[in-house]
Amino acid sequence: MTITVDGKATVVVDDAHLAGSLVDVKTAAQLIGCNLEVCRRWIRQGRLPATKRGRSYFVALSDIRAERNGEGRDA
Repeated sequence: MTITVDGKATVVVDDAHLAGSLVDVKTAAQLIGCNLEVCRRWIRQGRLPATKRGRSYFVALSDIRAERNGEGRDA
């Protein structure tokens, strides 16, 4: 999967690394292409799975890919 953030950084991630890779909510919103508050709402609603570590939430790249491909929980 190739991911471009803000038209600046392109990241190529193979499927073997998707499951365990986590990004913060701001990055998740950028990768999905939605507003930060929308991403937070999807996490609260359970539409986008997230893991809480300390005071912050993180989203798996595999879940971001599923959301981008229309395969999210409520897509």
